[in-house]
Amino acid sequence: MVVFLSSVVEMAAFLNLSGWTPSSADYASYYWGNEVIIQTLGFLLMLSLIRRAMGASASSRVLLVVLVLLVVALSGVSVLTSRSPNPARWMTVVARNLSFFSALLNLVLWGALVRFRQGDSQLLMVSAGIGVETTGKAVGHSLRFLSRATAPAGTLLNVVSHLLCLSIWLWAFWRVREPVLSLAKRQESPAD
Repeated sequence: MVVFLSSVVEMAAFLNLSGWTPSSADYASYYWGNEVIIQTLGFLLMLSLIRRAMGASASSRVLLVVLVLLVVALSGVSVLTSRSPNPARWMTVVARNLSFFSALLNLVLWGALVRFRQGDSQLLMVSAGIGVETTGKAVGHSLRFLSRATAPAGTLLNVVSHLLCLSIWLWAFWRVREPVLSLAKRQESPAD
């Protein structure tokens, strides 16, 4: 829901429906602040899904603590080493690195799902959607950082990977609802 609402605000700003233009300082502050919030929520979601996939064992708690410390340390190093006089360029590098770290967390999640919860197809689909988005964003931000000529392709890749993630999630949650609805209909109909 947070991603959807922030996307609506970003689109309104991008289309100049809000009085902001994509080149204004207010829009840049909103966009990059929003990116940090979305990345943080993404990390929390990934850690929650990893915990769900691994169960509540002592080894899973140790792994989660190690992953949290690793994410915080890598994020801090990324912020400190990516300094640039241009804030948009600096934030593009940070967002790229954070997306890459999210993709690595997604690999940990896939490993946990394969090892511990082989039958949870919904969680596998959610993880697949996250993987598509985080990998697409890492590549998209890399293209944006590379040159002005590749920046539009990077922006397009960010949007397309986000839409693919939402489509995969919709399919994952839609498939789960169908059996529940058909079970409810069978319970309402008189027995033969």
